[in-house]
Amino acid sequence: MGFLCKTFGHKWERLLNECSRRCRVCGATETIEHQWQQIEGQCAEKCKVCGKRRNIECTFDGCKCVRCGNEKHSYVYVDGDATDLQLCTKCGKYYLSSHLRTRNTEEGILDMFETLISLHGDILPQIISTDHIYNVIAYDVIAAKRQQLSEKEEHILILLYEHGVQIKAIDDIRARIEERKKSRYLSDDEIRRQEYDTNADEGIFHGGVRGDK
Repeated sequence: MGFLCKTFGHKWERLLNECSRRCRVCGATETIEHQWQQIEGQCAEKCKVCGKRRNIECTFDGCKCVRCGNEKHSYVYVDGDATDLQLCTKCGKYYLSSHLRTRNTEEGILDMFETLISLHGDILPQIISTDHIYNVIAYDVIAAKRQQLSEKEEHILILLYEHGVQIKAIDDIRARIEERKKSRYLSDDEIRRQEYDTNADEGIFHGGVRGDK
């Protein structure tokens, strides 16, 4: 700090678009308070001067933030270890994760869905999503690891269909399977045609060899 600023104090001027000011005599700078303004629909604020943003805590009314809509539930498992269905003790919302707990075998996952359908048929439309259909129940078929649904997968999809659950997704899976069947048949026909053309070029017909003339 120079002699003049020590004696008479700084001569501050605000820097454009910044939350800081600079002494026009000695060049010293210091930050000043931001002028925060809440961003609509978000739990965040933005300074009207410099544009800096900061997050603020959600304000919950029940399980939902009144500003940003973020949800925070207190879930408990409804059926113990039998299924992965959860229920919020505050608002009563049901939740079924697609990342199923401690069910590392396909058989275990399918058994859980079968139990879920038998216990909670009345709320299935609320809890079964397309994610469960595509990425859990019929995952191997969607990922082309298998061409056909297993007997148990087919059984579960039939039960869901009868309950009016994710009918469009189930129809889509069946349509994909049929399309693959057609593609496979076409591929087999193409192979047979190629074999015939090769045999014709070599003079092989009906297991015999055409003699040269």
